[in-house]
Amino acid sequence: MSPDDGGRWGILGGTFDPVHNGHLNLAEQVARNRALNGVLLIPSYRHPFKDDCCATFEHRIKMLQLATVGHAGLMVSDMEKEMDLSGFTVDSIQAIKLRYPQADWSFIIGEDNVADLQHWRSPDLILSQVRILVGERPPHVACDLIGQFPSDRIEMVSINMVDVSSTDIRARLAADASDKSLVTLMPGAVIEHIVEHGLYQ
Repeated sequence: MSPDDGGRWGILGGTFDPVHNGHLNLAEQVARNRALNGVLLIPSYRHPFKDDCCATFEHRIKMLQLATVGHAGLMVSDMEKEMDLSGFTVDSIQAIKLRYPQADWSFIIGEDNVADLQHWRSPDLILSQVRILVGERPPHVACDLIGQFPSDRIEMVSINMVDVSSTDIRARLAADASDKSLVTLMPGAVIEHIVEHGLYQ
């Protein structure tokens, strides 16, 4: 099934620099918890608030494609580059809804992003376009912040989060690309791609 067929879908955006098990876990657990038909993974082509990514867009797309092999319901999209989008979440959401008008969309974020939501461009417009599904984990630091948004537009989803970050992975790769512990943090095929192309060295 694809968003062209309608159904309930999630959007998970990010730099994915590189993609890791935390991203996959967040997407799949939220999808399972909220009975979504699938999740669209959209790497940022431009990011309005961060410096350039360490890996090129092409490498990040390829790593996502490798990471999602065997993960039914996870789809990778390069639409931010294809449509030359601004990198602002609101623009990406509107583009997705125009491309897939039959689907019912939710936007997935981690609990650590809730504090930034009110500072995003056009947060009210975002909330009018999609529901926000927040993957939560103890100690539930975002619970108080949720109250400032309409209760029917944002909700917490309890999941078992994987404690990993792309920043930590890049540091480990720079120190030792053959670090065997990396296989517990990200798919083996992604590690092989990183090593083959000398990324993050």
